[in-house]
This record gives sequence, C-alpha cells and structure tokens, in this order.
Amino acid sequence: MKPIHPDPNRGPLYRQIKVWVLQAVADGEFAPGDRFPSEVELAKMAGVTRATVRQATNELVAEGVLIREMGKRPRVAPKKMVADFLELGGMTHYAARDDFTYFCRVLQARYISPDETVRHALGLNRRAKVFCLERLRSTQGAIFSYEKTWINRKFCPSIDRHDFSRESLYTVFHKDYGLVPSHSQGLIDVAVAGAAHARLLMVRETTPLLCVHRTIFTAKNQPLQVNLEIYRGDKYSFAYKAGHRK
Repeated sequence: MKPIHPDPNRGPLYRQIKVWVLQAVADGEFAPGDRFPSEVELAKMAGVTRATVRQATNELVAEGVLIREMGKRPRVAPKKMVADFLELGGMTHYAARDDFTYFCRVLQARYISPDETVRHALGLNRRAKVFCLERLRSTQGAIFSYEKTWINRKFCPSIDRHDFSRESLYTVFHKDYGLVPSHSQGLIDVAVAGAAHARLLMVRETTPLLCVHRTIFTAKNQPLQVNLEIYRGDKYSFAYKAGHRK
C-alpha cells in the first residue's frame, strides 16, 4: 500500500485522505468487497486524528465508494451501476440479462384519482382516474430504486390485469396496446434520503439520491405516463449522450 503523508499546506487533511483512498481503489490495491483499513489504522498511518479520517470516510460512504457496517471495518463497495435515464427502455432495459438476483416488488397497482400535478401533466379532467403503479427494484439483495408511475388509462384499458412484478411495463405497452413511448421531458434532482425514503430503500437517512421526474409521451405527442423515479446515488451513476445542436 502506498504511504500517505497529508500536508496542511495542501488543503484540508480529510480531503487529502479521501483522494488517497480513491486513488488506492482506482489502482486496484483494493477490490470490491475487500476489507479496508479501519479508521484507527488510517489515522495512525496518516498521523491525523480519527475525526479527520471519519470525515473522509463519511463522504466516501455517501458517494458509494466504501460500505460501513456496524462493528466491522469498512469494505470497498461494488462498482456503481450505470443507467441512461434519458432512454425510454424501462428499468428492465438497464438490468443485466444474466442477473438472476434482479427482483421487482409491487407496492401498489390500482386505479386512483390523481392529484392536480399529475392531472395537469396528463391533460385529464377532475373526474378522470389513472392507473398507479408503485414498485421497488433490487439486485444482489439490495434495493436500488423506487418508482411511482401514473398511467393515462384511456390508452391502456384493463392494464390492471397484468403482474408487473414479472412483466415489463413497456413490453405490455407494445404487445397489448401497440404503444411505443416516444420521448419525455422533466428534470433530475439531487436529494438526500429523508425518513420515508430511507425506510423504503432500506438505507440511512442522508444517503444521496437521484430523483427523476418526467412525463412520457407517445409518438403523437400525447402524454402517456408521469414518473417519479428515485435511485440510490451511492449505487448509480448517470450516463447520457449529447450531440451538437444545429
């Protein structure tokens, strides 16, 4: 292991320790799953206080580089999954085809009266109902995302007969209703887990989250569904492709 010599003249000591850890992981000195030196050991190696090391490791845990377990030394986390949130392939598009640990749990699948925000996005009147689909997704025994979808049921009659813990929503759109989602608009927020989302995702409060809010349209520019997608920021990286605007 390369030595670490923090220098107060080069900026905050905890940041130097953080950079050292990131470099050690990048150089392959520690593989995913490996036990990492304890905070006490790192403090002795660097000649700093344990509080300084704790500040560095807190950020590394929040960013998904290290995993901290009660009473144990930290471990190097697996590499983050990469998702292209701009594509409209459904979540199963991102899950590895050979990942037999992938699991989807349906929390809600029923017709409801939507709130004003959803009604406005879908262009519905006050009496209209939508199909609300709420799901948690996991892989390798860890929940990595929560998704709530409000679907304009006029495009998908009897959609409630499907089992979306097993079936892909976009496959059902295509095969049963001849629908191909064409484009979307919305925004991506960075947030931290509050009590409610921490319980849902089974993470600590303040875990970083990526929140995707979007409305998805048909090829005829008709609003088909509204999505709220929440991904663990310590498990996911955001990918995108961009071209030159003419």
